[in-house]
Amino acid sequence: MLLRAIAMCSKHPGFLEEKEWRIMHTQGLDDPGALKLEVECIAGIPQPIFKIPLQDHEESGMKGIGVPDLLERVIIGPTQFSIPVWDALVLELERAGVKDANEKVLYSNIPLRT
Repeated sequence: MLLRAIAMCSKHPGFLEEKEWRIMHTQGLDDPGALKLEVECIAGIPQPIFKIPLQDHEESGMKGIGVPDLLERVIIGPTQFSIPVWDALVLELERAGVKDANEKVLYSNIPLRT
């Protein structure tokens, strides 16, 4: 439990300005609550993965966690495919119910280095 607490509370000073959620779940030790257990192949290896549905879950007291509620903006980093990435992100955000998605997706001004 001490290691879990240290892992959960430690943060490198270089990331101090970043705001984040940290969720730790240990199967068999923690109640899954709203988490969904699924199996996914990662690098060809099937693995059990707990996922957090980004939607309100009244039973757990989780409110305001839908994508439209959480998202302020998306910044596309350096890529040679910025237009197709922008198109895809805007489409997916619209599907997730984000209003004015095309105004929330921006390009980074950092040049692509190859």
